[in-house]
Amino acid sequence: MSIEEKLKQVCKENGEIQIENITMSLMLVDVVLPYDTSSVEIELEGNTDSEIIESFIEKVNGRIDDMINELNNCKLATQD
Repeated sequence: MSIEEKLKQVCKENGEIQIENITMSLMLVDVVLPYDTSSVEIELEGNTDSEIIESFIEKVNGRIDDMINELNNCKLATQD
């Protein structure tokens, strides 16, 4: 299985993250995350397939964590 297929499989298992484009020559993947309307660019790192996959997962999860934090910061304060 190619690295591109492996990246797509990781996203397929989740179902909510869509790969829009993979450019392995530049080590870049454009993904659309849940509740986003446009893609974000994820820069891949690593020399082996497993290192590349792990960097992809870490960076996508980091981006999702950032989104969660941003949404939590947007919550309205309750009034006493």
